[in-house]
Amino acid sequence: MLARHILHSPRSTRILSFCRKNVQFYSTQLFRTPNEAVLNMLRKEKEQEALLANPNSFKINAFVNAINVISQLETTIRSGDDEILALKGIGPGIKNRIHQHFIRHDMARAQTSKETEDAMRRKAVLDLQRVPGIGSVKAKSLVEAGCMGLESLIGSEKFHEQLTPQQIIGLKYIDHLEVPASRELVEKVLELLRDNVSSKYEIIPVGEFRRRFPKCSSIELLLIHSEHAHIPIPTAPSPFAEDPLGTLRSTKRAIKKSDRRPGLTRKDRENSSLHSDVIPLLQKRGLFTDKISEAHNSWTGVVRLPPQSQVRNLLVESRAEALPLRIEPGDYRRITIHSVPQKSKAAALLHLTGDDEHTRQLERRADAMGMLFDEFGLWKWNHQEPEPCTIENAIADPSTLSKRGFWSLLKADDEQDIFDTLGLPYVDPTRRNFGFLRPTRPKQKKYSSAFV
Repeated sequence: MLARHILHSPRSTRILSFCRKNVQFYSTQLFRTPNEAVLNMLRKEKEQEALLANPNSFKINAFVNAINVISQLETTIRSGDDEILALKGIGPGIKNRIHQHFIRHDMARAQTSKETEDAMRRKAVLDLQRVPGIGSVKAKSLVEAGCMGLESLIGSEKFHEQLTPQQIIGLKYIDHLEVPASRELVEKVLELLRDNVSSKYEIIPVGEFRRRFPKCSSIELLLIHSEHAHIPIPTAPSPFAEDPLGTLRSTKRAIKKSDRRPGLTRKDRENSSLHSDVIPLLQKRGLFTDKISEAHNSWTGVVRLPPQSQVRNLLVESRAEALPLRIEPGDYRRITIHSVPQKSKAAALLHLTGDDEHTRQLERRADAMGMLFDEFGLWKWNHQEPEPCTIENAIADPSTLSKRGFWSLLKADDEQDIFDTLGLPYVDPTRRNFGFLRPTRPKQKKYSSAFV
């Protein structure tokens, strides 16, 4: 009755307008979260990203996810290090922005020189972690030694002495390596490599590029030689071995890693076309600059895309020895080249395209079926008669617990064959981004500004 009376009242328009305003006011007050300032910062940065000529959809999705998660938190966020953020799947990029937000807030409200100095030290710790390879521990030790940011680190050889060779490389190319590679840039790198490497090699982009990401955090390439025949046989024990002590399960991964030890002997290099032919040639022509790491079948380092005016002179280009942090003109990006035999092409494409969670799912599926899946193929265990052994020998050498046998490579002409053998439907490369479906994100570089 009261509602009907109000609706038919001559003042109904004014009454309803008053109600709407007050409902809006009280609803915003009622649902205001303890992290409103952080949310406003994230909303603003999301809007700025959306207004760019080429907005990054993945970055926008990260903002949307973070805003949704943080708006539901009942606890107050006090820094990007808060454990609740990691538990809710907030990535390092968003955490870094939250760190910067609180540092700006603290610097603006600082009333004493000590408070200002503390905020500046936290800012320096965060700033130094922009360098690839520098984590929170190294950043804190540099700040304690008097390094108050990137400019200080770049300009002082005293601080360079505290860095590892890999960290020096990260500092040297910091303005390049922290920038993702566009698809156009990856295609230009591919064209240059194909023009400078023998036609006997097939070069195929994998990783994020093959999953059709608009931008790639790193360039991942697969190198196949038409005459490369040797396939590394897995050293993992039998999947059917009796393991009462639980030692085979715990050492299985370690055994596989030892087969890919990073140290290369002279003989290893001579027997590898990747390390004896391809890498030295590309280094000589100035396309590959610094090495970050290497293994028997892979090389990770920095690739240089020279200015267009220099591209035709690569064959005769001789580079003078540069100063530690001095680089020549061009674009530089992180690159990894994986070398596999022709028979391993299908497995390598599937394994190296990723993402990591999709690859792990295939590995777990193979393991459950008594097989093994790696970048060289899908392998089946062939039984032989078991060899008797004592408990003492089993403890000294866990591999003696396994039944005698060997791994044999299953034929796979393409990725479809591997999916079929594993009893799984084919998944298109563009849909192999299972990491986004996990409750927690894959491990990435952590940013921390805390001073403990």
